[in-house]
Amino acid sequence: MPSTTIDSLLRAVARAPRGDELARLPQLAPGAVLADTFELGAELGRGGMGVVYRAHDRRLDREVAIKVMRADRWAHLPAAALGELIEREARATARLDHPAIVTLYQAGEHAGTLYLVLQLLRGSNLAAVLRRPPPLAEAVAIVRTVADAIAYAHGQGVLHRDLKPHNVFVGDAGQVWVLDFGLASLQDAEDDHARAGTPLYMAPEQRAGGAQDA
Repeated sequence: MPSTTIDSLLRAVARAPRGDELARLPQLAPGAVLADTFELGAELGRGGMGVVYRAHDRRLDREVAIKVMRADRWAHLPAAALGELIEREARATARLDHPAIVTLYQAGEHAGTLYLVLQLLRGSNLAAVLRRPPPLAEAVAIVRTVADAIAYAHGQGVLHRDLKPHNVFVGDAGQVWVLDFGLASLQDAEDDHARAGTPLYMAPEQRAGGAQDA
């Protein structure tokens, strides 16, 4: 991640509201504009950490995805813990440069709302694809691509820790991406989320809260 993006992220984290203030933040909706630049469109999805919107980058005239923290999910957290969650995702994603890992463009804060600007993908997550299991050759290709991306991340010192069908995206033309590094563990950072993740997809040592590696 360029130093200017890291600096803007850290400034945003420092200005983040306390957990009990999150519920009082303005509710985002299509048509809202973040930082005088990103005009929100339709909601694309939501997970445990955040909500993702389609958005138009007015400055660069391109379509992007905007991920914002869910006020209803994180209202119990103090600002430092909230900021750490989004900083973790930004640092992990920005460290990685791989065609099968979603690209982070920018991180920032608007009126107390922390957000990430990400590459906009078109298609469906793997959980939706698996409702009608793909042919064997296509399934093998998906698994090989995901394995290659995760092996690359491991080589960069990043453990995903929440790899599951909802965090794998299959594009309309068959491209595959790994998403959502919000629970990633960075080998050069202190980690107090050893058991974070989705129980059905955890490695045994992760579920037990033990040391984790590739």
